Amino acid sequence: SNAHLIDGFVIYYRAMSSTSNFTTITLPNTRQPTVNSYTISFVEPNQQYEIRMATYSSRGLSVMSKSMEISTSSGEHCSRSSVD
Repeated sequence: SNAHLIDGFVIYYRAMSSTSNFTTITLPNTRQPTVNSYTISFVEPNQQYEIRMATYSSRGLSVMSKSMEISTSSGEHCSRSSVD
């Protein structure tokens, strides 16, 4: 039934050196076209980031994923994280 469809995704990210809360990005599930990647803008070069994800539906928010760590290189101003 449609009651179990994912309505969207939430991406949480922050610099590994930060003790502040995660920045959140909410992405509605458009279903067509299928979203399988997203570019996070406004990250700083030469930084390590922690990224977590969750899904949401009419039933609420899922448990967050395990943390992924990514590193940006010098001159890089965005990074990609798969939302498969």
